[in-house]
Amino acid sequence: MTEKKKNPLFVVSTDGQDVEEVAGPWEFIMSKLGLRPYFAFLEQFFEYLVSQVDNFGSLELLKSWVDALVESLEKVVEKSEKVLKPLLPSLFS
Repeated sequence: MTEKKKNPLFVVSTDGQDVEEVAGPWEFIMSKLGLRPYFAFLEQFFEYLVSQVDNFGSLELLKSWVDALVESLEKVVEKSEKVLKPLLPSLFS
């Protein structure tokens, strides 16, 4: 038997017609703001880039580009959490 979450998060869309449980605050925000298709695109884009790596030089270039992107995204997440935590404390508990 699986244990139920204490306070599960749900996203309501399509004028209340669709209700979907989400795993955490960032998945909630992604669903609520309609960002899932963009993340799916990024995932496919990264898969394509990785498939094009055929030597160490291109691997180094891809790694440096991904590192810079991740660093940038971490800054955005950190700033977003600082703004959202006071406004929506129940999401981050």
